[in-house]
Amino acid sequence: MKKITKSEYYSKMKATSSGKQVLQQMIVEKALDKQYGSKASDSKVNKQYKTVKSQYGSSWSSTLSTYGYTASSYKEQIKISLLSAAALKDLKKPTTAQLKLSTRSTSRRFLPK
Repeated sequence: MKKITKSEYYSKMKATSSGKQVLQQMIVEKALDKQYGSKASDSKVNKQYKTVKSQYGSSWSSTLSTYGYTASSYKEQIKISLLSAAALKDLKKPTTAQLKLSTRSTSRRFLPK
């Protein structure tokens, strides 16, 4: 059996709707990172990650895998969330109450307790 080459894989992915969606998502993420990257620094991502991880204790690894995440992919989701929040904040200034609510709920956005 012949191996699948990168170029064959890339050609097939380009032609599928899911491949196009992934490309669109990557473009949006890069644009958000370019404009709002300082709002989603590694230290902010790691701080939020550690906060959520501590809430799950010894079940953290199994919780991540149950929802299809690795530590790295979960941190990427946190970063995307922070970038998106920064972009939305630029569009419409939230009230103080909304900011407090958002801060409390962000850490649990991706994993239910």
